[in-house]
Amino acid sequence: MPRPAGSETRYLPGLDGVRALAVAAVVGYHLGAPWLPGGLLGVGVFFTLSGYLITTILISTWDRRGDLDLRHFWLRRARRLLPALIMVLIVVLVATPVLDNDVLPERGIEALAALFYVSNWTTIASDVSYFQRFSGPGPLDHLWSLAVEEQFYLLWPLVLLLLFKTQRGRMDRIVKVTLGLAALSFVLMLLLAAPGFDNSRAYQGTDARAGGLLIGAALAMVWPPTQLASKITAKRRLTVDLLGGAALAIIVAMFVLTNEYSMWHYRGGILLLSVATAVLVGAAVHPASVVGPVLGVLPLRWIGERSYGIYLWHLPVVAFMPQAVLASRPLVRAGVQLALIILLSTLSWALLENPIRRDGLIGALGQRRYEVLAAPADASGPSIPRVRTRAPAIVSGSVALLLIATASLTATAALQPPDAPQAEEPGGAHR
Repeated sequence: MPRPAGSETRYLPGLDGVRALAVAAVVGYHLGAPWLPGGLLGVGVFFTLSGYLITTILISTWDRRGDLDLRHFWLRRARRLLPALIMVLIVVLVATPVLDNDVLPERGIEALAALFYVSNWTTIASDVSYFQRFSGPGPLDHLWSLAVEEQFYLLWPLVLLLLFKTQRGRMDRIVKVTLGLAALSFVLMLLLAAPGFDNSRAYQGTDARAGGLLIGAALAMVWPPTQLASKITAKRRLTVDLLGGAALAIIVAMFVLTNEYSMWHYRGGILLLSVATAVLVGAAVHPASVVGPVLGVLPLRWIGERSYGIYLWHLPVVAFMPQAVLASRPLVRAGVQLALIILLSTLSWALLENPIRRDGLIGALGQRRYEVLAAPADASGPSIPRVRTRAPAIVSGSVALLLIATASLTATAALQPPDAPQAEEPGGAHR
């Protein structure tokens, strides 16, 4: 399997396994798996992992250049995240008039908020609780978490740059400040949450959720993958693996034993999840651990590579399929939805995300192939270069993805039995 090209850090297969674990929990939760009532906590795993990876990139850039090269950092993030997001927004806006024309204005506002990565704050400002959607989840409800991450990507590099300049390379002090900011975030979450009230503000607020990202950032400062020795004592290797296994067990237990309404999440549960994720990530990146290779097996790597697309497409598939379709056969219904999620995310990776990841946006949109024609033997003068332009496959691939995704989502409406009643049960929380 090819490794990600153009990455600013060394590829670590075990982290794809962590991504696979997180996205599987979120998707399973939204598919209604009864054994994953706390699967929405997969978003917390993503947050801590993102904090670790982004801070690792920033520290590596600082060590190499003496600055954070913020312009290119932000451009790389936009190149990786925006194209697939824009495709999902277009498909949702095209499919909405076919499936539910009455909500098109509302959907347009949601798409605009998602495009500018402010979905979490628009949801908080609305009168509808994130945890009580009586018509079930909307196709863009999950994009609040991408907004939190993108806001972190914008603000954290500036904070880190200030810390680097004022602390003059004293990483121990920077770690303490980072952990202090994380503690403030978790305290804010505790203060904002209250039993019996809508806790959307505590759950979705960037300030309240930054703690998980900052835990990952602190880990990047004290546990950089490039400075971990591959040869360690058997006792230390066992310690790393035992800690990683225990962390994995804690995360899975939280997925299985908690639910979206548990106040314990705000009273230390998400803090525990963040710390457990940091420990798991630390074990997964260690070159001497067993945890890394186990999490880096091919199936988990495959899911992890496509986890962004899986996450983007899963809720439109769930939200657009009418409640009456296969309502009496929930396992079959979930299987159909899962198959469609895998199909769309696989096409997104192959036709859109991977070409841009591999060649860059400009390269993917229009690559040039240069050929040099040798001059005939009896001719004088230099060879004449000829330039041939190759039609950008990403354009045709994106059009194909747009058509297939729109047709797939809208076709589910035809599966609904005639005169089927609309669902009135409240939908649960979303990632």
